[in-house]
Amino acid sequence: QREQVEQRLRIGNQRAGMATELQQMHGNLVALANSRDAAGHALFGGETAAEAYTLDGVIGEGGMGVVYRATDHVRQRHVAIKTLHGSLMGDASIRRRFAREARLSMRWSHPHVVAAYDFIEHPDMIALVLELVEGLTLEQHFEIWASALPLRELKPLFFGVLDAMAEAHKRGIVHRDLKPQNVLLRVDVTGIHPKVTDFGIAKV
Repeated sequence: QREQVEQRLRIGNQRAGMATELQQMHGNLVALANSRDAAGHALFGGETAAEAYTLDGVIGEGGMGVVYRATDHVRQRHVAIKTLHGSLMGDASIRRRFAREARLSMRWSHPHVVAAYDFIEHPDMIALVLELVEGLTLEQHFEIWASALPLRELKPLFFGVLDAMAEAHKRGIVHRDLKPQNVLLRVDVTGIHPKVTDFGIAKV
C-alpha cells in the first residue's frame, strides 16, 4: 500500500512539473510576441509566435526537452512543438545542436520523414515546430505485437524507412540514431505509414 501511495505521489509530481513547464513555455511565447528592439520596434511583425501557436498539452518529455501538442492558428492545423528544457537554455553547445537539427530538418522533406515547419529562437526559448504524428512509435508497436509481424505489414514499414534514409544519404545526411523509438507511425485507411524523426545528431 505504501508503494502505491509513493507511486501516486511520483505521478502527481510529474504531472505538476509538466503543467509548470507548459505555463512557462506559454509565458515565453507571450514574451516573444512582445519583444522589442533597441528602437522600440516589434521584433516579430504580424504573425508572432504567441499569435500563431497555442499550446494544448504535453505529448512527451525527454532528457533534453519537452514536445507539446499545439494549434497553428495561421495555417489551421495541429502541430508538435519541440522545445529545450529551460535548464539547458544557457548551454551554448546544446543550443547550437538544436538549431542545427532545425535547419537540417527544414531544408528537405520526404513522405516518411516528420516534416519541420518553423523554427523559433529567442534568448529565453528555442523551439522547432513539427508535423504532428498521432500514433505509436515503432518500438511501442513491436511491444504490442510481442511476436513476428505479418509480412504484409512489415514490408511497408521497413521499405518506407529505407526509402527515407536512401533520400537522406543522397543529400549527404546520415541520421546516426535510427532506432524503433525514432520512427513514428501514422495509421489511416490505407495502412501504417512510418515517419522518421529526431535528426539531432545527424552527420552532414
